[in-house]
Amino acid sequence: MAPYRFSYHAPRNEAPATGPWRLTHKIKARRFLPLVIILSFGAAVISCGGNSSGGGTPPPPPPPPTYIGIPDQQFNQLFTQNGPGWTGGDSTYSLPLPDGRVLWMFSDSYFGTVDSTTRTRATYLFNAHNSLVTTSASGQDFTTLYPPGASAEEAASYFVPAVSSNWFWVGAGLVQTAQNQLQMFLLEWEAGPTPGSFQFVGNTVVNLSLPDLTVISYQPLNTPTTIEWGSSVLLDGDWLYIYGIEDLGAVKYPHVARTTPDQIANPSAWTHWNGVDWVSDEASSARLLTDSISNEYSISKINGSYLLVAMDTSPAYGTWKNIVTYSSTSPTGPWGKRTVVYSTPETGQGNLVTYNPRAHPEFTANDQLLISYNVNSLVPQDLVHADDYRPKFIRVPLAGLL
Repeated sequence: MAPYRFSYHAPRNEAPATGPWRLTHKIKARRFLPLVIILSFGAAVISCGGNSSGGGTPPPPPPPPTYIGIPDQQFNQLFTQNGPGWTGGDSTYSLPLPDGRVLWMFSDSYFGTVDSTTRTRATYLFNAHNSLVTTSASGQDFTTLYPPGASAEEAASYFVPAVSSNWFWVGAGLVQTAQNQLQMFLLEWEAGPTPGSFQFVGNTVVNLSLPDLTVISYQPLNTPTTIEWGSSVLLDGDWLYIYGIEDLGAVKYPHVARTTPDQIANPSAWTHWNGVDWVSDEASSARLLTDSISNEYSISKINGSYLLVAMDTSPAYGTWKNIVTYSSTSPTGPWGKRTVVYSTPETGQGNLVTYNPRAHPEFTANDQLLISYNVNSLVPQDLVHADDYRPKFIRVPLAGLL
Protein backbone atom coordinates (compact mmCIF):
# COMPACT_ATOMS: atom_id res chain seq x y z
CA MET A 1 0.00 0.00 0.00
CA ALA A 2 1.48 3.34 -1.02
CA PRO A 3 2.09 5.81 1.79
CA TYR A 4 -0.21 8.78 2.14
CA ARG A 5 1.33 12.16 1.45
CA PHE A 6 -0.70 14.80 3.18
CA SER A 7 -0.30 18.52 3.46
CA TYR A 8 0.26 20.00 6.88
CA HIS A 9 -2.66 20.18 9.30
CA ALA A 10 -2.27 22.32 12.40
CA PRO A 11 -3.82 21.21 15.70
CA ARG A 12 -7.53 21.92 16.07
CA ASN A 13 -7.81 25.59 16.81
CA GLU A 14 -9.92 28.70 16.49
CA ALA A 15 -12.57 26.94 14.40
CA PRO A 16 -15.80 28.93 14.01
CA ALA A 17 -18.97 26.87 13.84
CA THR A 18 -20.52 27.29 10.40
CA GLY A 19 -23.53 25.01 10.73
CA PRO A 20 -24.13 21.33 11.49
CA TRP A 21 -20.98 19.23 11.11
CA ARG A 22 -19.03 22.18 9.73
CA LEU A 23 -16.14 23.42 11.80
CA THR A 24 -13.73 25.33 9.59
CA HIS A 25 -10.43 25.98 11.30
CA LYS A 26 -9.26 29.55 11.07
CA ILE A 27 -7.45 31.82 13.46
CA LYS A 28 -9.62 34.78 14.40
CA ALA A 29 -8.31 38.23 15.21
CA ARG A 30 -9.38 39.49 18.61
CA ARG A 31 -10.19 43.01 19.66
CA PHE A 32 -7.58 44.00 22.21
CA LEU A 33 -7.69 47.79 21.74
CA PRO A 34 -9.93 48.60 24.72
CA LEU A 35 -7.74 46.52 27.01
CA VAL A 36 -4.61 48.25 25.70
CA ILE A 37 -6.15 51.65 26.39
CA ILE A 38 -7.14 50.65 29.90
CA LEU A 39 -3.73 49.20 30.66
CA SER A 40 -1.98 52.26 29.25
CA PHE A 41 -4.10 54.55 31.39
CA GLY A 42 -3.40 52.39 34.44
CA ALA A 43 0.31 52.49 33.72
CA ALA A 44 0.19 56.28 33.49
CA VAL A 45 -1.58 56.53 36.84
CA ILE A 46 0.98 54.27 38.46
CA SER A 47 3.83 56.30 36.97
CA CYS A 48 2.39 59.57 38.25
CA GLY A 49 1.93 58.07 41.69
CA GLY A 50 5.58 57.04 41.74
CA ASN A 51 6.79 60.48 40.75
CA SER A 52 4.67 62.20 43.40
CA SER A 53 6.42 60.22 46.10
CA GLY A 54 9.84 61.41 45.02
CA GLY A 55 10.85 58.54 42.72
CA GLY A 56 13.21 55.91 44.04
CA THR A 57 14.00 52.36 42.98
CA PRO A 58 10.93 50.49 41.75
CA PRO A 59 10.14 47.22 43.48
CA PRO A 60 11.64 44.11 41.86
CA PRO A 61 9.35 42.05 39.63
CA PRO A 62 7.69 39.07 41.27
CA PRO A 63 9.52 35.76 40.88
CA PRO A 64 8.24 33.44 38.16
CA PRO A 65 5.62 30.96 39.34
CA THR A 66 6.74 27.53 40.42
CA TYR A 67 4.89 24.58 38.90
CA ILE A 68 4.74 21.12 40.40
CA GLY A 69 5.18 19.23 37.11
CA ILE A 70 8.65 18.12 36.03
CA PRO A 71 9.79 16.45 32.78
CA ASP A 72 9.79 12.64 32.81
CA GLN A 73 13.07 11.49 31.31
CA GLN A 74 12.08 7.85 30.80
CA PHE A 75 9.06 8.54 28.60
CA ASN A 76 10.63 11.49 26.83
CA GLN A 77 13.48 9.19 25.83
CA LEU A 78 11.10 6.35 24.91
CA PHE A 79 9.21 8.55 22.44
CA THR A 80 12.38 9.98 20.91
CA GLN A 81 12.33 7.45 18.10
CA ASN A 82 14.70 7.41 15.11
CA GLY A 83 12.94 4.57 13.30
CA PRO A 84 12.48 2.68 11.19
CA GLY A 85 8.82 2.94 12.12
CA TRP A 86 6.89 5.55 14.08
CA THR A 87 8.88 8.75 14.72
CA GLY A 88 6.20 11.26 15.72
CA GLY A 89 2.51 11.84 16.30
CA ASP A 90 -0.04 13.82 18.24
CA SER A 91 -3.16 13.06 20.34
CA THR A 92 -1.23 10.51 22.49
CA TYR A 93 -3.96 8.29 23.94
CA SER A 94 -2.99 5.18 25.90
CA LEU A 95 -4.91 2.07 26.92
CA PRO A 96 -3.73 -0.98 28.91
CA LEU A 97 -4.42 -4.26 27.10
CA PRO A 98 -5.34 -7.59 28.75
CA ASP A 99 -2.03 -9.21 27.71
CA GLY A 100 0.02 -6.63 29.65
CA ARG A 101 0.94 -4.36 26.76
CA VAL A 102 -0.11 -0.72 26.59
CA LEU A 103 -1.60 0.54 23.33
CA TRP A 104 -0.75 4.10 22.27
CA MET A 105 -3.01 5.79 19.73
CA PHE A 106 -1.92 8.81 17.69
CA SER A 107 -3.43 11.13 15.12
CA ASP A 108 -1.29 12.72 12.36
CA SER A 109 1.92 10.68 12.38
CA TYR A 110 5.36 10.26 10.87
CA PHE A 111 6.97 6.96 9.87
CA GLY A 112 10.38 6.21 8.46
CA THR A 113 13.80 7.16 9.79
CA VAL A 114 15.26 10.19 11.55
CA ASP A 115 18.93 11.15 11.47
CA SER A 116 20.12 10.27 14.96
CA THR A 117 22.64 13.13 15.01
CA THR A 118 20.59 16.01 13.64
CA ARG A 119 17.17 14.58 14.58
CA THR A 120 15.83 15.56 11.17
CA ARG A 121 13.62 13.65 8.75
CA ALA A 122 13.54 13.76 4.96
CA THR A 123 10.21 15.59 4.67
CA TYR A 124 7.79 17.61 6.75
CA LEU A 125 4.77 15.87 5.15
CA PHE A 126 2.85 13.42 7.33
CA ASN A 127 2.84 9.75 6.35
CA ALA A 128 -0.46 8.94 8.04
CA HIS A 129 -3.44 10.54 9.77
CA ASN A 130 -3.42 7.99 12.61
CA SER A 131 -1.18 5.28 14.01
CA LEU A 132 -0.79 2.68 16.75
CA VAL A 133 2.22 1.59 18.78
CA THR A 134 2.57 -0.63 21.82
CA THR A 135 4.88 -0.64 24.81
CA SER A 136 5.24 -2.87 27.82
CA ALA A 137 3.46 -1.98 31.06
CA SER A 138 6.80 -0.69 32.36
CA GLY A 139 7.19 1.72 29.46
CA GLN A 140 9.64 -0.29 27.35
CA ASP A 141 9.58 -2.50 24.23
CA PHE A 142 8.40 0.17 21.78
CA THR A 143 6.70 -1.50 18.78
CA THR A 144 5.13 0.14 15.73
CA LEU A 145 1.97 -1.52 14.41
CA TYR A 146 1.05 -1.49 10.73
CA PRO A 147 -2.24 -2.12 8.93
CA PRO A 148 -2.31 -4.89 6.30
CA GLY A 149 0.00 -4.11 3.39
CA ALA A 150 1.89 -1.35 5.17
CA SER A 151 5.42 -1.27 6.59
CA ALA A 152 8.02 1.15 7.86
CA GLU A 153 8.90 1.94 4.26
CA GLU A 154 5.29 2.03 2.99
CA ALA A 155 3.40 3.57 5.89
CA ALA A 156 -0.36 4.17 5.91
CA SER A 157 -3.11 5.25 8.27
CA TYR A 158 -4.25 2.40 10.50
CA PHE A 159 -7.88 3.53 10.24
CA VAL A 160 -9.39 4.69 6.94
CA PRO A 161 -12.95 6.01 6.39
CA ALA A 162 -15.19 4.94 3.53
CA VAL A 163 -14.67 8.27 1.76
CA SER A 164 -11.04 7.97 0.71
CA SER A 165 -10.38 11.72 0.72
CA ASN A 166 -11.46 11.99 4.36
CA TRP A 167 -9.45 10.90 7.37
CA PHE A 168 -9.79 9.77 10.98
CA TRP A 169 -8.17 11.27 14.05
CA VAL A 170 -8.20 9.07 17.14
CA GLY A 171 -10.09 9.29 20.41
CA ALA A 172 -10.24 7.27 23.60
CA GLY A 173 -10.79 3.51 23.69
CA LEU A 174 -12.28 0.77 25.86
CA VAL A 175 -11.38 -2.91 26.19
CA GLN A 176 -14.44 -5.18 25.99
CA THR A 177 -13.05 -8.21 27.79
CA ALA A 178 -16.07 -10.49 27.31
CA GLN A 179 -16.01 -9.98 23.54
CA ASN A 180 -12.21 -10.05 23.37
CA GLN A 181 -12.39 -6.77 21.49
CA LEU A 182 -11.30 -3.16 21.76
CA GLN A 183 -13.59 -0.28 20.81
CA MET A 184 -12.18 3.14 20.04
CA PHE A 185 -13.63 6.50 19.12
CA LEU A 186 -12.58 8.03 15.81
CA LEU A 187 -13.34 11.53 14.54
CA GLU A 188 -13.86 11.81 10.79
CA TRP A 189 -12.68 14.97 9.01
CA GLU A 190 -12.76 16.33 5.47
CA ALA A 191 -10.95 19.11 3.65
CA GLY A 192 -12.52 22.53 4.05
CA PRO A 193 -13.32 25.14 1.41
CA THR A 194 -10.03 27.02 1.80
CA PRO A 195 -6.48 25.62 1.53
CA GLY A 196 -5.35 24.04 4.79
CA SER A 197 -8.80 24.13 6.42
CA PHE A 198 -10.73 21.06 7.52
CA GLN A 199 -14.24 20.26 8.71
CA PHE A 200 -15.73 17.79 11.18
CA VAL A 201 -17.81 15.07 9.52
CA GLY A 202 -18.87 12.93 12.49
CA ASN A 203 -18.12 10.41 15.23
CA THR A 204 -17.31 6.74 14.59
CA VAL A 205 -16.53 3.76 16.81
CA VAL A 206 -14.10 1.17 15.44
CA ASN A 207 -14.05 -2.45 16.66
CA LEU A 208 -10.71 -4.27 16.82
CA SER A 209 -9.98 -7.87 17.71
CA LEU A 210 -7.64 -8.75 20.55
CA PRO A 211 -4.80 -9.44 20.84
CA ASP A 212 -3.90 -8.84 17.17
CA LEU A 213 -5.70 -5.44 16.89
CA THR A 214 -7.18 -6.22 13.50
CA VAL A 215 -10.00 -3.91 12.40
CA ILE A 216 -13.33 -5.76 12.47
CA SER A 217 -15.78 -2.98 11.63
CA TYR A 218 -16.54 0.73 11.72
CA GLN A 219 -19.77 2.04 13.23
CA PRO A 220 -20.69 5.66 12.34
CA LEU A 221 -22.62 7.11 15.27
CA ASN A 222 -24.72 9.74 13.46
CA THR A 223 -25.05 11.83 16.60
CA PRO A 224 -27.36 14.86 16.28
CA THR A 225 -24.98 17.63 17.38
CA THR A 226 -21.45 18.72 16.53
CA ILE A 227 -20.04 17.55 19.87
CA GLU A 228 -16.85 15.60 19.18
CA TRP A 229 -17.27 12.52 21.38
CA GLY A 230 -14.40 10.40 22.68
CA SER A 231 -12.10 13.03 24.15
CA SER A 232 -12.02 10.70 27.14
CA VAL A 233 -13.91 7.66 28.41
CA LEU A 234 -14.23 6.46 32.00
CA LEU A 235 -15.58 3.09 33.13
CA ASP A 236 -16.87 3.63 36.67
CA GLY A 237 -18.86 0.79 38.19
CA ASP A 238 -21.62 -0.27 35.80
CA TRP A 239 -21.51 2.97 33.84
CA LEU A 240 -19.37 4.15 30.97
CA TYR A 241 -18.90 7.92 30.87
CA ILE A 242 -18.14 9.30 27.41
CA TYR A 243 -16.65 12.78 27.34
CA GLY A 244 -16.65 15.10 24.36
CA ILE A 245 -15.91 18.66 23.34
CA GLU A 246 -18.12 21.45 22.05
CA ASP A 247 -15.70 23.26 19.75
CA LEU A 248 -16.83 26.82 19.01
CA GLY A 249 -13.46 27.86 17.65
CA ALA A 250 -12.05 30.40 20.06
CA VAL A 251 -13.61 28.57 23.02
CA LYS A 252 -14.20 24.87 23.70
CA TYR A 253 -16.32 23.26 26.42
CA PRO A 254 -16.48 19.67 27.74
CA HIS A 255 -19.67 17.55 27.82
CA VAL A 256 -20.47 14.06 29.09
CA ALA A 257 -22.80 11.22 28.11
CA ARG A 258 -23.47 8.00 30.05
CA THR A 259 -24.33 4.47 28.97
CA THR A 260 -23.46 0.86 29.69
CA PRO A 261 -20.21 -0.43 28.17
CA ASP A 262 -22.01 -2.65 25.65
CA GLN A 263 -23.81 0.40 24.21
CA ILE A 264 -20.75 2.51 23.45
CA ALA A 265 -21.56 2.46 19.72
CA ASN A 266 -25.30 3.04 20.16
CA PRO A 267 -25.94 6.75 20.87
CA SER A 268 -29.70 6.16 21.14
CA ALA A 269 -28.93 4.32 24.39
CA TRP A 270 -26.85 7.19 25.79
CA THR A 271 -28.11 9.76 28.25
CA HIS A 272 -26.64 13.22 28.62
CA TRP A 273 -25.90 15.31 31.70
CA ASN A 274 -27.95 18.53 31.54
CA GLY A 275 -26.49 20.02 34.70
CA VAL A 276 -29.14 18.48 36.96
CA ASP A 277 -30.04 15.04 35.64
CA TRP A 278 -29.44 12.54 32.86
CA VAL A 279 -31.66 13.09 29.79
CA SER A 280 -31.93 11.43 26.39
CA ASP A 281 -31.72 14.65 24.35
CA GLU A 282 -28.11 15.33 23.31
CA ALA A 283 -29.01 18.94 22.49
CA SER A 284 -29.77 19.45 26.21
CA SER A 285 -26.25 18.44 27.23
CA ALA A 286 -24.71 20.96 29.64
CA ARG A 287 -21.18 22.28 29.63
CA LEU A 288 -19.14 20.77 32.47
CA LEU A 289 -16.96 23.88 32.78
CA THR A 290 -17.27 27.57 32.04
CA ASP A 291 -13.52 27.56 31.28
CA SER A 292 -12.31 26.87 27.75
CA ILE A 293 -10.15 23.74 27.52
CA SER A 294 -8.43 21.65 24.85
CA ASN A 295 -10.26 19.37 22.41
CA GLU A 296 -8.49 16.38 23.90
CA TYR A 297 -8.42 16.04 27.68
CA SER A 298 -8.66 13.22 30.17
CA ILE A 299 -10.79 12.36 33.17
CA SER A 300 -9.53 9.66 35.52
CA LYS A 301 -10.79 8.22 38.79
CA ILE A 302 -7.93 8.30 41.27
CA ASN A 303 -8.20 7.44 44.97
CA GLY A 304 -11.98 7.82 44.86
CA SER A 305 -11.92 11.28 43.27
CA TYR A 306 -12.13 12.42 39.65
CA LEU A 307 -9.30 14.35 38.04
CA LEU A 308 -9.65 16.33 34.81
CA VAL A 309 -6.43 17.19 32.94
CA ALA A 310 -6.52 19.69 30.07
CA MET A 311 -4.86 22.67 28.42
CA ASP A 312 -6.13 26.15 29.25
CA THR A 313 -7.27 27.38 25.83
CA SER A 314 -8.64 30.75 26.96
CA PRO A 315 -5.59 32.62 25.54
CA ALA A 316 -5.21 33.09 21.81
CA TYR A 317 -4.22 30.01 19.85
CA GLY A 318 -0.46 29.83 19.51
CA THR A 319 0.07 30.99 23.10
CA TRP A 320 -1.47 28.02 24.93
CA LYS A 321 0.97 26.76 27.55
CA ASN A 322 -0.74 26.07 30.88
CA ILE A 323 -1.65 22.48 31.72
CA VAL A 324 -4.44 22.59 34.29
CA THR A 325 -6.19 20.07 36.52
CA TYR A 326 -9.61 20.12 38.15
CA SER A 327 -11.02 17.70 40.70
CA SER A 328 -14.50 16.54 41.67
CA THR A 329 -16.27 13.94 43.76
CA SER A 330 -18.49 13.10 40.78
CA PRO A 331 -17.79 12.25 37.12
CA THR A 332 -20.09 15.14 36.14
CA GLY A 333 -18.59 17.75 38.45
CA PRO A 334 -18.81 20.38 39.77
CA TRP A 335 -15.12 20.77 39.04
CA GLY A 336 -12.97 22.69 41.50
CA LYS A 337 -9.38 22.98 42.74
CA ARG A 338 -8.21 24.40 39.43
CA THR A 339 -4.41 24.08 39.46
CA VAL A 340 -1.84 25.07 36.85
CA VAL A 341 0.54 22.12 37.16
CA TYR A 342 2.93 22.95 34.30
CA SER A 343 3.72 25.66 31.79
CA THR A 344 5.09 24.15 28.58
CA PRO A 345 8.49 25.68 27.77
CA GLU A 346 8.17 24.97 24.04
CA THR A 347 5.35 27.48 23.50
CA GLY A 348 6.86 30.69 22.19
CA GLN A 349 10.15 29.09 21.16
CA GLY A 350 10.26 30.08 17.51
CA ASN A 351 7.06 28.83 15.90
CA LEU A 352 6.28 26.04 18.38
CA VAL A 353 2.88 25.45 19.96
CA THR A 354 1.64 22.94 22.54
CA TYR A 355 -1.80 21.40 23.04
CA ASN A 356 -3.98 18.45 24.13
CA PRO A 357 -2.43 17.11 27.37
CA ARG A 358 -3.61 13.75 28.65
CA ALA A 359 -3.13 11.76 31.83
CA HIS A 360 -1.84 8.18 31.72
CA PRO A 361 -2.81 6.85 35.17
CA GLU A 362 -1.65 3.31 34.35
CA PHE A 363 1.90 4.64 34.68
CA THR A 364 1.40 6.34 38.06
CA ALA A 365 4.47 5.81 40.26
CA ASN A 366 5.31 7.17 43.70
CA ASP A 367 1.98 9.06 43.71
CA GLN A 368 3.09 10.96 40.62
CA LEU A 369 0.80 11.08 37.59
CA LEU A 370 2.25 10.78 34.08
CA ILE A 371 0.90 13.45 31.70
CA SER A 372 1.68 13.88 28.01
CA TYR A 373 1.24 16.93 25.80
CA ASN A 374 1.77 17.52 22.09
CA VAL A 375 4.29 19.80 20.38
CA ASN A 376 3.75 21.19 16.88
CA SER A 377 4.75 24.20 14.80
CA LEU A 378 2.87 27.02 13.11
CA VAL A 379 5.29 26.65 10.18
CA PRO A 380 4.95 23.24 8.47
CA GLN A 381 8.54 23.16 7.23
CA ASP A 382 9.74 23.15 10.85
CA LEU A 383 8.50 19.60 11.17
CA VAL A 384 11.53 18.17 9.42
CA HIS A 385 12.89 18.49 12.96
CA ALA A 386 11.52 15.42 14.70
CA ASP A 387 11.57 16.99 18.16
CA ASP A 388 9.20 19.71 16.93
CA TYR A 389 6.46 17.12 16.50
CA ARG A 390 6.19 14.44 19.12
CA PRO A 391 4.67 13.98 22.59
CA LYS A 392 6.44 15.30 25.66
CA PHE A 393 5.90 13.89 29.15
CA ILE A 394 5.84 15.27 32.68
CA ARG A 395 5.29 13.88 36.17
CA VAL A 396 2.88 15.66 38.50
CA PRO A 397 2.53 14.84 42.23
CA LEU A 398 -1.06 13.98 43.08
CA ALA A 399 -0.87 15.47 46.56
CA GLY A 400 -3.21 18.43 46.83
CA LEU A 401 -4.84 17.94 43.42
CA LEU A 402 -7.71 15.66 44.47
